Amino acid sequence: MPKSNTTSYRGAKETSSATSLSVYLRREVEALHGSVDHAAAALARSVTPSGVHDTRVAARRLRVLLQVYRGAFDSAAAKPFKRALARLAYDLEPARDADVTRRAIENLTRNPHTLAARQSRALREHAAREYALAVARLRLTVAAAPWRRRLLNLQRLSILSSLVKENDAAAMTETNRLVEKRRRRLREALGHAGKDPKRLHRIRLKIKSLRYLLENCLSKAAIVRNAELRRLRQLQGCLGDLHDEENLLETLRTNRTRPDAAGVLRDVLKARKKRHLQEFKSHRNHLLHLWHRAAAGIIPRR
Repeated sequence: MPKSNTTSYRGAKETSSATSLSVYLRREVEALHGSVDHAAAALARSVTPSGVHDTRVAARRLRVLLQVYRGAFDSAAAKPFKRALARLAYDLEPARDADVTRRAIENLTRNPHTLAARQSRALREHAAREYALAVARLRLTVAAAPWRRRLLNLQRLSILSSLVKENDAAAMTETNRLVEKRRRRLREALGHAGKDPKRLHRIRLKIKSLRYLLENCLSKAAIVRNAELRRLRQLQGCLGDLHDEENLLETLRTNRTRPDAAGVLRDVLKARKKRHLQEFKSHRNHLLHLWHRAAAGIIPRR
């Protein structure tokens, strides 16, 4: 591995080089499932945008671990585990999407002097109602017995003795190998990114996988100062905004509440898309440059 802060275990958690892969993964599954359980319990007490976000992210981090290290997990035990995590995220999706739409329309019409703001009151009110309905449905979902049973099932699946295969390989060595593999795939994808929304969304998923993999094996202090993670977060945020606004653009194309206002907002979104793409290219070039410096043995600035 190059001597730079793109190295996965530079500033790593206290993990001995002798720690086996199976011991490491059991510990990570326990910790990540604990995060899912904690976030879901908080959501059951109060359905909020941050609670929905925290639960989705916690579930996604665990799914990424199961996917990235899939060869080290028993497929018969991991498959229902991943399916249960996906169902959990599916239950949260309508509230999350409604919140994104509501906030996006509010942000686009924040300035009262713009044409978009003057024409979009009905759209804002419609988005607010849709969000309120989605939250009400989610409250019913998390208060019902099936939701509680799913959480108990997740706990059962996370502690199955058969979930993690016995593997004496060094966790550090295997993780470094997987980090390099994910970097290589992401580098190739970034080199052929283009402008297609579906391709950019797939790149965003690759960014998340590499980011979560790095964050799982780095200490908190190392996460804060790691230049690679900083660039990955910037790219993920930029592509996330692009993805959300692309979905909103599609929603506005079929909107019948105020077609004239929807048309104005579509024009605003198209202009913003160009800026997002420029921002994406800038962050991509910075990350590629960072990797190039790392490959050359140059320690990048933190």
